[in-house]
Amino acid sequence: MFRRGRRELLEKEFLYRSTTDGVFFINIRYMFNGDRLAFVRTYHLKGSGQQTELPIDDATPPLPVLNG
Repeated sequence: MFRRGRRELLEKEFLYRSTTDGVFFINIRYMFNGDRLAFVRTYHLKGSGQQTELPIDDATPPLPVLNG
């Protein structure tokens, strides 16, 4: 039953296969009704004339690798 459902979703191009075995991507055309950019919002701070960059801290330790 699972395989039949997955096959139908692939045939209807709702899902796409990845180059990695067992990984699939959802077709985003089915997720948005209209323009995807309509969901993007911009916020501006009052009195702020220019956007500044956030500093990158090289001393931040990397995330741990989870084995399991």
